[in-house]
Amino acid sequence: MELLQAGDRKAAAECFQRAVDVTPRMAFNLIELLRKEGVEFVVAPYEADAQLTFLCLNGLVDAVISEDSDLIPYGCPRMIYKLDKDGNGKEVLFADLGAVTEVDLSRFSAEMLRHMCILSGCDYLESLPGMGLKKAHALLLRHGSMGEVFRALENSKMS
Repeated sequence: MELLQAGDRKAAAECFQRAVDVTPRMAFNLIELLRKEGVEFVVAPYEADAQLTFLCLNGLVDAVISEDSDLIPYGCPRMIYKLDKDGNGKEVLFADLGAVTEVDLSRFSAEMLRHMCILSGCDYLESLPGMGLKKAHALLLRHGSMGEVFRALENSKMS
């Protein structure tokens, strides 16, 4: 509310979005409506990222819409992020990740990309203090594997 009162509508909207939680009742109501309308759907028992990627990889859906980048480590071929109320979003194609300029992924394997994403924070692991995407990238590039990165981090902590 402070951001909204200060006139920063964009920052206020981001805070409002983070405050929204989908309740089980909301999910139930949506499922009932989809059934009534004859819309096919799948309910993921936990995090849906792997299942959504499977659907996209197998041509069952054309793209996956998400608010975060957790689909990248799974290799989702076509993702749409930050879809707004007007239907605008940012398309990300997995095949184009090599053209990213912020970090050079040209020498990264799919496993290294997955490890970089995990190190920088994901749904399954609390973020490591001070670890962002660029630092995770640099560590993996320097050390080559997750095991070596952890050894280097442990050694630097002991020094």
